[in-house]
Amino acid sequence: MSIEKYYIDCTHRVKTGKNQSTSGRSIKTYTDVPIRGYKGTQIDKPVVVAGKNTIDTKYKFFSSTFNFKNGDLIVYEGETYEIAGMPKNTANKNHHCKIYIRKIEGVT
Repeated sequence: MSIEKYYIDCTHRVKTGKNQSTSGRSIKTYTDVPIRGYKGTQIDKPVVVAGKNTIDTKYKFFSSTFNFKNGDLIVYEGETYEIAGMPKNTANKNHHCKIYIRKIEGVT
């Protein structure tokens, strides 16, 4: 049984650069690329941020696309996720990869 049967249509938002707004604020620009993928299990890891305990939540994401980079985004079922790791060729057969993604809010 292959994981590809669970893939759905989603969007890989590839970071293409930065522009400046009229107020001088730097704004990242993206190019949308249609891909197919599957968001897998959630991983919660306790971390300390600014001296406070918190939870870093990431998800496994599988796709046949390998050209992901840190800072790119994935739009999956209407939610936006940031790529939080480099792609791994887990099956060593070059037909799919696994990356870690983190849900983010307020990005269009």
